[in-house]
Amino acid sequence: MIDWGTVWNALNSNLVGLIIATIIGVVLATVTQWLIQSRAQRQEKKQLALLLGYEIAQMAQMAIESVKRNGALLEDYKRRINAGERWFFNANDMDLFRTVYDKPTTNLSLLPSDLISTISDIYRRVEICNHIKRLMNNVVEKSGVNMSTLTIEPGNPLALREVDMAITQFIFYSESYYQNLTNLYGVCAKACEGLSKVAKIEKFLVPAVQMVSPKENNPSPPSGAAS
Repeated sequence: MIDWGTVWNALNSNLVGLIIATIIGVVLATVTQWLIQSRAQRQEKKQLALLLGYEIAQMAQMAIESVKRNGALLEDYKRRINAGERWFFNANDMDLFRTVYDKPTTNLSLLPSDLISTISDIYRRVEICNHIKRLMNNVVEKSGVNMSTLTIEPGNPLALREVDMAITQFIFYSESYYQNLTNLYGVCAKACEGLSKVAKIEKFLVPAVQMVSPKENNPSPPSGAAS
């Protein structure tokens, strides 16, 4: 005679075991997937921090070198203009980089919120600096001064007055440009400190600020300066 109670107990025990095994399998699969995704995300975050850190450190280098090279030159330039000279100098700076920041695959949300804010501020300043530099170049191009000989181009009776106005604009844009570069350097240094922690490296190489005085970098206009 079949003992249905025993059969039921056996089936019930096997069913419970199957349910438990299924639950454990699902949990293990979920945990494994989470660990894989978490590891991949950590690697992606570290890689992003490295790429941004190197780009931002390079921009800090470019910014401070430009300020050291041309900032002192600008002060001496203003003294010479006040003494009656009329000429321009070229700020032959490359555009500051946005390569990593502008990549479609760059995912800033991987980084801490305070670092995201700092980095966004950096690239806002980068765009401002690049724009002001373009304004400086436009002033020189439209000034009516032949930059190869530094003489006022003939044919315009208002050329001299226009050059004076252009010089005023040029000085305004130049002061704004170098001040923005100086401010950019400070924000870059702060960001590199935070990015180095995310990237788990000692630090990104950001140059120390060591400004030169105007006497160390006096420009000499070519002969034939407009006057």
